[in-house]
Amino acid sequence: MLGALLIVTRGEAQISPLQLEVGGGAWIPNADLVGAPGFGGEASAGASFGVHFILKRGFISYVVGFSEHRFGCTQVQCGEEVDFVSTAWDLGVRVNFRQEGIMPWVSLGASAAVVDAHVDSGSVVLTEASDRGWGYEVGAGVLVPLRGPFFINPGVRYGRNDVDFTGRGTLETRYIVVDVGLVLAF
Repeated sequence: MLGALLIVTRGEAQISPLQLEVGGGAWIPNADLVGAPGFGGEASAGASFGVHFILKRGFISYVVGFSEHRFGCTQVQCGEEVDFVSTAWDLGVRVNFRQEGIMPWVSLGASAAVVDAHVDSGSVVLTEASDRGWGYEVGAGVLVPLRGPFFINPGVRYGRNDVDFTGRGTLETRYIVVDVGLVLAF
């Protein structure tokens, strides 16, 4: 009985159905960038962050929010020195395997992204923006309770997003995001 008092868990009635998650981590390319001349080649890893609202209903959680991924490509790799910033609106569903304590989950989501390409042409950095492109992410993680209304949420996601650049064609990205989120249940 003493051990039960030392384990930090919350009863289902105490876990708020509305949660705010702020997370950060790394965007790691899973394949070369392809499809857009001057932008195709081996991408480098970069930072990733996001802010999401989560509505938990039993074993299902609905996720909506915003994410930004940064990655680059050198002139040797892509033909041009390019820094990319992918800004996306995210919508998805998580399936929770438990409803209390440490909660593993899997997810499936869609993203609507715009990619800004900052091209270094020597003395000037030019910016090219893509049209909005649709993609998807599948992931897994675990929601771990801390104290009070706070949780941490480490996870990993695989994603794909294709965006069109006027005059260049479609840029295809395949990536893995590894991140940790701080969750506030209110």
